[in-house]
Amino acid sequence: MSKGVAITGMGIISAIGNNVAENYDALIQEKKGISRISKIDTIHKDAIMVGEIDTTNEQFFKQLNLPEDNNYGRSALLGVAAA
Repeated sequence: MSKGVAITGMGIISAIGNNVAENYDALIQEKKGISRISKIDTIHKDAIMVGEIDTTNEQFFKQLNLPEDNNYGRSALLGVAAA
């Protein structure tokens, strides 16, 4: 007996876009999302290249109508925003 897969939606947030359409357009335009670290203060800022998402946690709280005293971590915020 084979089991099927149902795709009910899709979402993405990345260094080149905040939704499916923005990411698609950026890929078509060959936009690069990898750069030196600029959003956080770290000793590694000149040592490694990363793909940073520009939206701050505070901006996500407002966008998602979450109270500022919530306990969402960065990964959870990114997942909820992508969904």
